[in-house]
Amino acid sequence: MKKINISILLILLILTGCFNGKRNTVYLNLFSNPEKIDAQNAEDSGEKLIVSQIFEGLTTEDSKGKIVPGVAESWSVNGKIWTFNIDKNAKWQNGEKVTAEDIVTGWERVINSKNNNKLAYMLYSIKGAMDYNQGNIIEFKAVGVKALSDSILQVELNSENPYFENLVAHPIFYPVN
Repeated sequence: MKKINISILLILLILTGCFNGKRNTVYLNLFSNPEKIDAQNAEDSGEKLIVSQIFEGLTTEDSKGKIVPGVAESWSVNGKIWTFNIDKNAKWQNGEKVTAEDIVTGWERVINSKNNNKLAYMLYSIKGAMDYNQGNIIEFKAVGVKALSDSILQVELNSENPYFENLVAHPIFYPVN
């Protein structure tokens, strides 16, 4: 019985150490200070953890690891074509609406060879992304990512990919403002 009481006491002490009585405050235990807080360039686990707490992708994971809507309120798949409907209520911290063009801009930034992004390969399932990243395509408009309107993003893949909705939950796929 004494061991159980001590265990409960330790758990309570640990939990109270994570709460300071203020609302909307998150405390994270990181192994090192992050070099940058940049969704498209987050490389280590600490950077990715912070980025995932302050930004959101087209999709996200719920507490059980299930993919749920993020910035995209819905999406549909027709073979190699994915269409994401951006949530009209999604806003940046400055009050501007998150648009499909914000997604396109972020993805172009990732695969632009001038940026030398180590994780650019994660977008290679998108039509033309690898060729653009390797300099074989000069114009980004040849890549299979299009903002059809402020609220509709269309993505053409190289082949059908049933887990693309999981992939776009990764910070490398987050929009930029």
